[in-house]
Amino acid sequence: MSKRVVIEENTPLKLEERYLKICEELLKENPKQLFRLNNGSLIFDEYIVGALQIDDLTVEIKSRHDIFSLEKIFEMIFFLKTKGYERRMDVLGYKKDSSFGMSQIASSFCKMCEKLIQFGLSGHFNKINKKSKYLRGKIEFRKFNKKVMVLEGLEVNYQYYSLNSFENMLIKAALRKLSASQNNPTLQVKINSLLREFDFIDIYTPTKTELREYKYNSQFSNPHYSMMTEYAIIILDNLNLSFKGGCLTGSSFLINSNMLFENYIFKILSENLEEQIEKWKTPKNYGTITYQEHEGQKGFLPDILVDYAPKKSSCRAVFDVKNKYFKPDLRKLSDAVKSPDIYQIIFYCNQLKTNCGGLILPSNESFKPLKLAIEDKNDLTLFIVSINMNKPIHERNTELLDNLKNDVFINT
Repeated sequence: MSKRVVIEENTPLKLEERYLKICEELLKENPKQLFRLNNGSLIFDEYIVGALQIDDLTVEIKSRHDIFSLEKIFEMIFFLKTKGYERRMDVLGYKKDSSFGMSQIASSFCKMCEKLIQFGLSGHFNKINKKSKYLRGKIEFRKFNKKVMVLEGLEVNYQYYSLNSFENMLIKAALRKLSASQNNPTLQVKINSLLREFDFIDIYTPTKTELREYKYNSQFSNPHYSMMTEYAIIILDNLNLSFKGGCLTGSSFLINSNMLFENYIFKILSENLEEQIEKWKTPKNYGTITYQEHEGQKGFLPDILVDYAPKKSSCRAVFDVKNKYFKPDLRKLSDAVKSPDIYQIIFYCNQLKTNCGGLILPSNESFKPLKLAIEDKNDLTLFIVSINMNKPIHERNTELLDNLKNDVFINT
């Protein structure tokens, strides 16, 4: 009988010996797994959410605050990968489901796949150039050779329509991977039924490079292909499976919610603001530690730089994105944000010669930016900006942009 355990992120889980052995095998196969073992406990990297299947045990890791439900996680993932996402997120079917189990992910993918099939699978035209003894398409008279025509035929070119597109192969590959990961009989039947619709599509396993470089080119009349192919890529890229003796021993679908939220905020700002938004690829050094003949460099890496001027090593404003729940108590406004986070932003401002900085935090309510005036010679002003994750994605993105334009940048 299968077991299910739900834990919050950053929480260790004590495992039975047989599960520990399976986890050891998983780590041997893929040392880059987002978890590790320590003294008989399963420990996930910071901010990791998702699901880990170990034989008959399902471990679901949910966010430590309810803001990041499975729906919100996938909204942010799709936002990062697609355009025209805002008004179509309802097709995911997660609603406010806080469960991160494999079944929920597979069920949602199946629902979207059913809609795709109901509309009708789409393909593309392929151009063929070949020698043939049968007339088809256009004859290439420039390549006509009377001496070999009887033996080899005429050079012709023609087009034919095929459903065997890369997009359909991606979707089939994702269905096959979900099928291999399932221990839910009902879902298994549904996935197998959907796979029969793709019987005529080639079996293909895309590489990690192909998945990350893929760009949807809007060639299909079926409106579901854009999200469907991106969803397939998410599954193929993030769902890891482990087999022994032909049997599934473990699977995982794990996401770093902190990195996801940072990238989500960065894209909102960089694609919608007139200001130049950027982030360094590597930290900038601010100091050197020395001991005898040894030395080490200390660096800093802000999440968001506004109008950065490299020659002056300065910017108009600097922000750090924190995956920390924001709900200020007006009776204790001084507790709205932790002092170490404030110190960090003050340091960034001083290093980047700006008098404006701030934090961007997730919330489940709408708040105007909080203003913090720092009493020092630099006349420094900090802002605590939040984004209401309870609002539809288009509305919350717009609200965040308006708050920055009207309440923050006006002070710079």
